[in-house]
Amino acid sequence: MTDLHDPEGGLDKISVLFFHSFQEYISCCHGCELCYGQAMTFGEHIRTWREERGIGLRWFAKAVGVSPTFVSKMERGRGPLPGEATIRKMAAFFDRNPDELLALADKVAVDVLAIIIKQPVYAGFLRANAHLTKGQWDTLANTLPPSQDKNDGS
Repeated sequence: MTDLHDPEGGLDKISVLFFHSFQEYISCCHGCELCYGQAMTFGEHIRTWREERGIGLRWFAKAVGVSPTFVSKMERGRGPLPGEATIRKMAAFFDRNPDELLALADKVAVDVLAIIIKQPVYAGFLRANAHLTKGQWDTLANTLPPSQDKNDGS
């Protein structure tokens, strides 16, 4: 890990510290499980989703606010990955969960990082419970009362 910031001011590779062990529990669009040795890269997922919808590279690039060259290089794994703002646009474009796309790109949302910075004990909780399955995480989440503010780390 060298530079933790991307050109858009988001975080790059910081998810390795907090969420890398959780990638195996996030299902991708094709029903496979994302894991340390994931079968498809972020760019390959984007290309697959784009082509499944018959969307041209130039049209997609314009829709998410980047250049066609950027998309082409990203899809082929030859360029940088987009920052959080662009990944969120891509998630909205494909009607996907933005946190799942961020995880595919080895990134974590800035608001999640802010919660962990505000309450460092949460990082320990995540590490201590990294062995839980997605179903167990869902059960745990369903036992908690609804949050008043989804971005509140207190």
